[in-house]
Amino acid sequence: MSSSSNQSTPMVDHTDLQMLIDRGDKDANLIVRELELKSTRTYEDFIDLGTAYLWIGEYLKAAESYEVAAQHADTTLKLVGALYNKASALAYAGNMQEALKTTDFMAKLSPDNIEVARLRCALYRYSGNRLGLMAAVDQLSTIDPSSVGQEVMDPVTGAVIIVSVIVVAATTTTITSIALVPPEDRKDIVVPLMNGYNKVLGEVARSTGRGLSSLLLEAIP
Repeated sequence: MSSSSNQSTPMVDHTDLQMLIDRGDKDANLIVRELELKSTRTYEDFIDLGTAYLWIGEYLKAAESYEVAAQHADTTLKLVGALYNKASALAYAGNMQEALKTTDFMAKLSPDNIEVARLRCALYRYSGNRLGLMAAVDQLSTIDPSSVGQEVMDPVTGAVIIVSVIVVAATTTTITSIALVPPEDRKDIVVPLMNGYNKVLGEVARSTGRGLSSLLLEAIP
């Protein structure tokens, strides 16, 4: 589910790339090359590297960069923010099991963070893990009772959810497989991802529009 980083990427606005540090008018591929070669990298560098990887469709590399950013975090909020991005990248890479493990860890680190709770709830809903979903819904309802049992957001425009359900009648077993299919325009992933990241850190003033979790979260049964 990744696109080649050798493909040319048109110039994109810095606002679309959502870098924590101003990287000028460089495209995502150039930012990746420069940050990969940088001898000493900060938390912000690894967040920006992950986001640049996400832009070019290298979701597993993005998740790895966000994980290293988490290791460089000097506050709990920064740690949770990096893990928020990591979980999202893992979900787009198709590694839902690791994405869910990451959201569970985030929920322990920051149990009252509504953006974390929303992402956890959204990913569990699409995973088909009913027990995990019950725990996620319980956490979300504790933080924001009004968000449970209602349609939280409109249908996703920036990410298409493909759900395949196989029902085995003899055992009444339901097997659900999911894929998060990114849109052609990467800003439809990157912008809501970083909106969510900023909300996790409490930087609401910098967040415009919906976070990724809000785009993914549908009505919770």
